[in-house]
Amino acid sequence: MRIYRAFAVLVAGTLLTACPAGGTGTRAEAPPVRYALHEHRQESRGCARAGEPCAEVLLRWPRFSPDAAPAAVAAMQAWIADEMARDPLGAGLAASPEAAARAFVAAFEAEAATAPVTEWFLRRQAQLIHQDARVISLAVDSSVYAGGAHPLSSRQLASFDRDTGERLDIEAVVRPEARALFADLLTRALRRERGIAAGVSLADAGFFLDDDRVPPTDNFAVTADGWLLHYDPYEIAPYALGPVELALAFREIENVARPDTAAAPREPPRILEPR
Repeated sequence: MRIYRAFAVLVAGTLLTACPAGGTGTRAEAPPVRYALHEHRQESRGCARAGEPCAEVLLRWPRFSPDAAPAAVAAMQAWIADEMARDPLGAGLAASPEAAARAFVAAFEAEAATAPVTEWFLRRQAQLIHQDARVISLAVDSSVYAGGAHPLSSRQLASFDRDTGERLDIEAVVRPEARALFADLLTRALRRERGIAAGVSLADAGFFLDDDRVPPTDNFAVTADGWLLHYDPYEIAPYALGPVELALAFREIENVARPDTAAAPREPPRILEPR
């Protein structure tokens, strides 16, 4: 039997820290940013009765300690709070992640009171995907089903300057004179990732790209290897082709990246295991 529960637990955790081995913009070794993992679960009333459709919500996100990188921590917590509180049914931002969960369950119960429904679910998790002495990167992965042909998934990426807390904007980290070259790099990365031959147009390969070029997106993050850009289903391709994630190595972006930002190319950082 499924039992209704709405609770939160805290689990102590330590995030990876990374220290650049050199290269542009090297900073002194930085202490790791630490966090506690917060979890919220919620179910509709029908989940307690076998055989009845129900709505289930599972939300997980880190709460960072401000002991290290306080400016970045404040900015990251604000960004995570907004992403976790985003209404999956399109009603904007709820007052809190817990309020978003309650609203989702309430919408299901209102629908179930007037028409047959299938099970609904909302699963959303925020996590740190990279940090080094200059930048900290996060991802929020969501999967939601509220009726319809199939579930919808999304991924939101963000990187923050460790010192200032500024979120890195793709337009601000690419040299203005190199934007056309950057689009070429993205297009080549898509062809490489999907195995599309040079003579085949991206439109013929099924993408919504009539000009045969991949546009930049602010849904990007800095990783240990370079830049990662993500496009959700329906952004540049139909659902059947799935999400598109393009990775550009630091050596590929040397001629397009501004050298004075936390996203600038650097030698591969040395990742330290938490102790």
